[in-house]
Amino acid sequence: MLDFYTDKTVNAKKEHKCSLCGQKIQAGESYRRYSGKYEGDFFDCCYHDSCYHLLGEFCRITGENEYSEDWVADWLSERVCCNCPKCDECEENVFRCVKVIECILDEK
Repeated sequence: MLDFYTDKTVNAKKEHKCSLCGQKIQAGESYRRYSGKYEGDFFDCCYHDSCYHLLGEFCRITGENEYSEDWVADWLSERVCCNCPKCDECEENVFRCVKVIECILDEK
């Protein structure tokens, strides 16, 4: 059970690592910070704005409130990547792919 949380958009004063895609959030870049306490454990997550919204869509569409990076990546791949002509040779991080971001966020 979620005891409490804060969710805010901030500008990075230093470099952070995105909790979803694992890539850098550069100093000066806007990002989402989500922190709180869940089942007695504190958490603090940083997300690129687009990763935060992809994760929100995953939760909204699947009805899941718990997730792993792999679940979200597989869901994105099934919904978007399998229809991409470059799918077989693609080495792009699925969370940072412009086509994935546009496709999922345009469905809202």
